[in-house]
Amino acid sequence: MEKNFKVWIRISTLSYFKKVFKGDYNMKEDEVFSQESVRKEILNQVKEIGTFLIEKNRKYGNSAIQPTRIFSKASDEEQIMVRLDDKLSRLQSGQCDDDEDVILDIIGYLILLRTMRVLKNNSKHANEETIITAE
Repeated sequence: MEKNFKVWIRISTLSYFKKVFKGDYNMKEDEVFSQESVRKEILNQVKEIGTFLIEKNRKYGNSAIQPTRIFSKASDEEQIMVRLDDKLSRLQSGQCDDDEDVILDIIGYLILLRTMRVLKNNSKHANEETIITAE
């Protein structure tokens, strides 16, 4: 399975870059993947993912980081990890909808998980500083 996944990623990446370079299918692979091309595309992807997450957060509030807990009482982190498991399961089984970008969703959930951990850590350190200062 891992080998097939790597082949799929390689084909998807090449297809994506061909679209990015406006269908110039005659470009050599070393030109498509030059350090400068990759650098620019990394920046484009990071910007796109950031915009995607900010828009989703605006639409749904902080539901990923501060869930309403109507049915599930799992921790914030556990709920994000369950969503990641679901997305990975869809990717592995090939049950993705045509209109969904599962890889973008997975990256988004990983960033949300990391964001949550950083914010919790910052909050913990702020509380420790308050306790030390109050003494």
